[in-house]
Amino acid sequence: MVANRSKADPQYEKTFPALPLAEAKRMRNFVIHGYDQVNVTVVWETAKNDIPDLRNKVTNIIAHRQAARNRNEEK
Repeated sequence: MVANRSKADPQYEKTFPALPLAEAKRMRNFVIHGYDQVNVTVVWETAKNDIPDLRNKVTNIIAHRQAARNRNEEK
């Protein structure tokens, strides 16, 4: 989903430089198109070690954007 969002909006990567969008896109493409070559250990390690950090970053971005939207609505 994150990779698809950045594909739809080229400015997305510039807006959210803390997100590893290029890496997410590469992983997605490899899993989708090279599924017969996927190393399950690498996928598991990525899910276990990298996804929680990515989730926290996305959650923080959503919270900040929502707070900014709420402030704008109060004006």
